[in-house]
Amino acid sequence: MRKIFIMLCIALVLCQSVSAHLPGAAAAPEFELESIIVSEDGRHIEITIDDLAAYHGELQGEDPDISPAVAMVYRAVSSGILELWGDEIPERSDIGLKTTWISFCGIHSSWFITGTGPDMDPGYKGKAEFIGTDGKPLTNMTNQNVRKHAQAMKAEDMWFEITQLSTKRSVVRTISDDLNPAGFIELRHLAKVVENPKPEDIIAFASEYTVFRDALLEKPDFEIFNEVEEPKQSILAGGIVLALICGLGIGMIIMRRKKE
Repeated sequence: MRKIFIMLCIALVLCQSVSAHLPGAAAAPEFELESIIVSEDGRHIEITIDDLAAYHGELQGEDPDISPAVAMVYRAVSSGILELWGDEIPERSDIGLKTTWISFCGIHSSWFITGTGPDMDPGYKGKAEFIGTDGKPLTNMTNQNVRKHAQAMKAEDMWFEITQLSTKRSVVRTISDDLNPAGFIELRHLAKVVENPKPEDIIAFASEYTVFRDALLEKPDFEIFNEVEEPKQSILAGGIVLALICGLGIGMIIMRRKKE
């Protein structure tokens, strides 16, 4: 029985190289994320997270799937655009993205948003820059080289700098420890990098992959990124609710004492 279990786990690892969806991970939950709206000569283009997944799948010859990397890029850029442009719609050619997160999912997602990837109109090209684990710009995009850097990544490499190219203003987004990025990276290494991974590590990574991805899809920006503060309205609303609860409790105590 244990032999069959081990063989199934090995099969999961082998499938990871050809499947966009991580075997063993649960399907993505139902979620609602606002689209990223960009402009191309006054024509408004709606970009959804599904568009990123589809573009990655097209380039890899795989079925579309929203991985943690796709979700990280989408949420980071969406949050950065909101801070830099506010209510204005950015020109696609004015969006710059620099990141130390190296994976094909992340690279392709960054290309799509900035209009810098294959089969995209060069007339609306922004800028996408990838920094390898050696601290140097990554220009060699061969499978072997990207995988080499991907395997060496740490939690600190979940770093994204979004830039308004016309003004050179930029903001940074890094993942909060509350999402346990270090645990995700550790299990990813044990399940996908180490030779002959243990069956329990493969299963643990599939579970952590699901939890991490779902958090990126469902949580608000201030719970995902270290640099984003909780909206004051949210804090105020929480305070009002707490005050009402306290007032109700005090009122019930007074009423009880009057009856006594």
